[in-house]
Order: sequence, then structure tokens, then C-alpha cells
Amino acid sequence: MRNIEGTAGVGVRATFLAKGQYNIVVFNPKTYASLGMVYQQPSGRNLRRTAKFGEVLLTEAIVGKAGQLP
Repeated sequence: MRNIEGTAGVGVRATFLAKGQYNIVVFNPKTYASLGMVYQQPSGRNLRRTAKFGEVLLTEAIVGKAGQLP
């Protein structure tokens, strides 16, 4: 599976049958860190046409206090 940016990883999918949509969380296959999420849902009445969008984790850092930037 690839995240919306195209980075390959392991995907875990949750399907919402009533709405015909699903979400996939994509993980780094070595560290299991989250690489983002992919959302897909039907467009209108045609379940074969879907809208695909998502989120990508671009950077991650640890700081000493709230509001501090890395």
C-alpha cells in the first residue's frame, strides 16, 4: 500500500459497509511508524467511482515543552 504521497508501507484497512467507504492507515514496514492515512469513498450513486484523499505525516520530532519547535 502507498500513502497519498506515494511512500510504500503496510496498510491496515477499516471498511464502513453501510456507507461503502474505507480508511487505510499506512505504516513503515520496518519501524511501524505511521506514514499517513488514505480515505476512499463512493462518488454519488456509482460505487465504482470513488473519491480518494488522505493525510501524510511529513515530519516528527520530540521537543522539551509545548509550543516549542524542533
